[in-house]
Amino acid sequence: MKHTLLVAIVGVAACSGKAGSEDLAPTKPVEKPQPAQVADASCTKQVGELRAWLTDLTADGRTSYAPGKLASVDAPPTPSDDAEPMLIAITPAEVTFYGTLISPTGKLAGTSAALRERLEARLKSGAKMLTIVADQDAPWSAIVAVANTAKAAGVDQLGFVLHATGKGRAAAPGASSIDAELETLANPGPATKLAEPKAGGLPGKVFARCQPVLDWMPQLAGLGGSKKDDAVIAGLPSAIERCGCKVEVTAVRRLMWAWWNRDAANAPTYLATVKLGAGTTLADRADAKWSVVARVVFDAAKQGTPIQLAAK
Repeated sequence: MKHTLLVAIVGVAACSGKAGSEDLAPTKPVEKPQPAQVADASCTKQVGELRAWLTDLTADGRTSYAPGKLASVDAPPTPSDDAEPMLIAITPAEVTFYGTLISPTGKLAGTSAALRERLEARLKSGAKMLTIVADQDAPWSAIVAVANTAKAAGVDQLGFVLHATGKGRAAAPGASSIDAELETLANPGPATKLAEPKAGGLPGKVFARCQPVLDWMPQLAGLGGSKKDDAVIAGLPSAIERCGCKVEVTAVRRLMWAWWNRDAANAPTYLATVKLGAGTTLADRADAKWSVVARVVFDAAKQGTPIQLAAK
């Protein structure tokens, strides 16, 4: 999806070791060159398949961690981009803008002066689209109020984050040796838990016998968004090939699945983008749940014509 929220790819510090006494000459230390690993045909095949799978995983989008439960649509995941969104969350209890409380959901009606002020400030800094992350049980009245406020502030495009239940490009990895550890990190999303670059942990376990990967991973530090995605696709399979595929490939895929936050309950996601303006009016009861109206918004987004929202 075109959303860039909270999801990070990790780096780990490279490990080093000391030569043993058998590596030292009687009078002075001698460094023994390490023989290069020669990848066999099986390793080359595994590396090619891993690179293709990582490409598909990236194409399915970097998934945001969203609390609660998103409304679902039968659609494939939306690819990500690096645009910085304006992000508002709507739950049955409250409406927040970048974590700042705007209003209790039940009291939000018409337009919100507090939200309009914040949106206008963001627009001046170059933001364009307002991304709405609404819980499936959020009332339609709150979503309409947010849309009307956005339009009054000068926002002309809304993006609705939905749970994509359609088939994605990347197949889920099979069972691996790190499944139990990942299960303990599942709440909140494992990408959040694994995002700090540090030696050891699951990356250290997965790549313990593949030093080229541990040497390569610090290169990810400071990268973000598509640059980090591209670096992983280009660098990780090549590093694994340099150690002769001394990894459990299924565990590698399972770790990447977690880094992309695909274990989260709302993953993967689809972004339904609509243009605000005179055109089709989408109306429903004020107390209708977002899960009921989301399909109508999804269909309108596919048509691409301007819409306006209304609560009866």
